[in-house]
Amino acid sequence: MSRSRDPGVVLVNVLMIVALMSSVVFAMVSFGDLSIARSQRFSEAGQAISLVLAGENSALAALRRDLARAPETDHAGEVWGQVAQQAVTIEDGSFALAITDAQGLVNLTGLYPDAARPGVLPPDPRLLPGLAEAAGLPPDSAARLQTALRQTPPPGLMSDLAAAAGLTEAQAQALAAVATLLPRPTPVNLNAAPLPVLKVLLGNPAHVRQIDAIRRRTGVLTPADLAALGIPQQTAFGFTSAYFRVTTEVTIGRTTQSFTSLIHRRLTPPDDVPEAHVIARQRSTTPAPLPVGP
Repeated sequence: MSRSRDPGVVLVNVLMIVALMSSVVFAMVSFGDLSIARSQRFSEAGQAISLVLAGENSALAALRRDLARAPETDHAGEVWGQVAQQAVTIEDGSFALAITDAQGLVNLTGLYPDAARPGVLPPDPRLLPGLAEAAGLPPDSAARLQTALRQTPPPGLMSDLAAAAGLTEAQAQALAAVATLLPRPTPVNLNAAPLPVLKVLLGNPAHVRQIDAIRRRTGVLTPADLAALGIPQQTAFGFTSAYFRVTTEVTIGRTTQSFTSLIHRRLTPPDDVPEAHVIARQRSTTPAPLPVGP
């Protein structure tokens, strides 16, 4: 009787072995496909990062050249502003680059100076409330930002400041449109400041309109223009910049790399050799590059 069941038992065993072998083969093929896909993604990421660095280098070269040729003023109509590249199609992907003057915003670094942290901005009690209002933040945000900026050590990134002040992500983005944190205190470059920043700094709508008209007409604002308008020069005002941000987005195949780099530029003594270096690089959470100019 057991013999009559032997063929069935053997068939079942054979089917189980075949099924097991099929699973092993499927797993091997799937793993191979996964490895190939992973290798391809690594290759795409490497190509994308290479193009990001190439974009950075083009911005660095333009900023050095501009500093050598026209150190008296900085505005988006200069050679460095022409480096910006709207999204263009490249082989198997796309490339886009934007460059912005980081000193077009109010730099909150050193806003509350002490012996260890000298400041540039005047201790104007209306500054933070004005920025909070320009960003559309709740009325109590200015007090919370002030408390956060007085911390020791103070926040080094806008994301840290926003978190310390209890801002939402949307509120943090709105604040980042009018304020920034740079490695050292800096004046605001009036050539690059957007209108909400000018309104906060000047407090005079007529002066804001006049400055905006000059920038639109000539492309550049000078100290002589301020004097002609009867606007006294302040330490918070500037016309040149040492810090710039470059946002580069590259897509290769199915891989997208987007980075924002902070560039520091200066004339190096004793021969005033123009230098520009990337001092910080951050993977962008928002892939779209920033617009150029105020």
